[in-house]
Amino acid sequence: MASRNFRVAKWFVVANYITLLFCFPIVFLFFYGASDMWNQRQYPGAFLSGIFGVSFIVGAIYTIRILPRFKETVLVTESEITHKLADGTSITISWEDGFQLRNRPLLGRLEVISVDGLRTIRLEHQLNGFEELLVFIKTKLKD
Repeated sequence: MASRNFRVAKWFVVANYITLLFCFPIVFLFFYGASDMWNQRQYPGAFLSGIFGVSFIVGAIYTIRILPRFKETVLVTESEITHKLADGTSITISWEDGFQLRNRPLLGRLEVISVDGLRTIRLEHQLNGFEELLVFIKTKLKD
């Protein structure tokens, strides 16, 4: 494989912007409904509506937090893997130095960890060409 850049899939970026767009009106509706139910003394419904409102707030905060990560790229060459972060810094792990793989299925990512444990590159499952990248990394692990 010659050098290749991997980025987050466009569908994932669009889905997060849509989620963010709809979170705030939904939160308003849930809390408005909860306050209305509270005034009418229907407490169980108000509690459930409040829980839904809080969950949408958490979703909106998460989406805002990950928006800068959409600009990150992973560059893979025959000699190394480099993760270029959104703030301009980069993390590089050479294949010759050795590395470990850690699968994180609940977090939806694979981590490439340097032998010294000081550098970690997170490869999200939403990367375009993730399967191809995974096959390439596994062949480098066997070498």
